[in-house]
This record gives sequence, structure tokens and C-alpha cells, in this order.
Amino acid sequence: MILQCYKCNNKILPGGSSFIIKITAISNFNGIIEPQKNIDIKTLLKEIEEEIRGLPEDLIEEEIYKEREFILCPRCKELFLANPFGKELDDLKPPESIPPP
Repeated sequence: MILQCYKCNNKILPGGSSFIIKITAISNFNGIIEPQKNIDIKTLLKEIEEEIRGLPEDLIEEEIYKEREFILCPRCKELFLANPFGKELDDLKPPESIPPP
């Protein structure tokens, strides 16, 4: 089976190097629940239950946990790991060629 880099679409031939990039997003609960004015906890939980009633389970789960996987070629892996969020890097530019490991 021939793989393809998710970013640059180059084919990765059998025996060629490729990398699996896993991204996991997990809800970060800080342990603080803001007090609700004039609403007791039972009423609040009932409101939340009504709000999510009828929504597909997978949609609700994605609000708490989601994982994605991407296959990248060696160059795209290096570029991704150097700047995964694509932020401005004060005029730094990645090299045109990245030597093999």
C-alpha cells in the first residue's frame, strides 16, 4: 500500500519513511464551577441534561475528547514539529532541505 503525506500529498513508497502525528484534545476542567445565581445544583444538572438531550453521543463526546491521526513525510513532520500552530517566528524561515536522520 502506498501512503500519502497529509500535508504535501507526496506519495510515500513502500519502505519509505513516514510519521504518524497524533493530536489529542481533552477538555481541561480546572476544578472550579462558577456559582449560578438562584439555581441549585439539581436544577442546573437538569438544565444541562435537557440541553444535551437528543444530541448524538459522539457529538457530546467530542466536546470532552477528540483524537486525530495524520501521516506525514519526513520533511512535513519536521516542519510541523518546528511550528505546529503556524505562528509567526520573527522572520525565521525553515530550511529548504532537511537532511535525513
